[in-house]
Amino acid sequence: MKILMMLLTSFVVYAQEPAQPLKPIDVEDAAVENEVYNKTETPAEPPVETAKPVESKPAVPSAPDVKDTNEEVTFEPQHTPNSYASRFSILADIAPLSMWVPYKLGLTLGWQFQEDWAVEASYLQGKIDLDNTGVEGVGDAKEDRIDVVIRKYFCGSFSVFGGYSYQSVNAEASDQVRTDNPGLPFYDTTIKTHGVIAGIGNRWMWGSGFTLGVDWISAIIPLSNKVDNDFRDLIPSDYTDAQDRKDIIDAMDKIEKTPRLTLLHLKLGWTF
Repeated sequence: MKILMMLLTSFVVYAQEPAQPLKPIDVEDAAVENEVYNKTETPAEPPVETAKPVESKPAVPSAPDVKDTNEEVTFEPQHTPNSYASRFSILADIAPLSMWVPYKLGLTLGWQFQEDWAVEASYLQGKIDLDNTGVEGVGDAKEDRIDVVIRKYFCGSFSVFGGYSYQSVNAEASDQVRTDNPGLPFYDTTIKTHGVIAGIGNRWMWGSGFTLGVDWISAIIPLSNKVDNDFRDLIPSDYTDAQDRKDIIDAMDKIEKTPRLTLLHLKLGWTF
């Protein structure tokens, strides 16, 4: 009971004491306290910069290789015609030194069917007027020639060739002979020869397809001959003296049997 009375008495005394006014806050003191607090505070770690994502750009497709149409054309020959397999060629022929008619022109068609092999067919023709050459009894001589050969290339442009050859040499009597001997049976005589041909040459091709060839030398070996209007056995004994008659017969024999040479046979054209 005494304890309870003491508690009540102390409560009443405390309640009667005047309230202490709140002390105003000094702004400057607060700023100083905050500054001290900030200095003593553990410094914050600098922020870590995160890597920015790289913007991916769509891949640009590379332009296809386009051949420059303005590329400079070189004129150096490709010395390897055998590097082109299964190609065709068309060539003009010029044979200034050939037997029997010395100057012939013609055309060659070729097909390269394997890397080093080609087959060719040629036609040549030549004609010469012998009225003023001192050859008696012959006015004009005309020759037609057909060659079909296989060509084998070695070391690039060099080649050897061989095959079949046909020649037809026609000789017509001069106007003087016709006038002086109206009854002679040999105004027009043709010698047809079948034989084999062989030779060597070179051929070059440029990038454009232009082709140049030279058959340095070739020879035709006669195998058989046929003479239309063979006058050797029909020459009258009174046509001329015995020596002239013999010369005519010997000339015909040589034409039939002698190998026919051709030198510097040029070929130029295109391969495609």
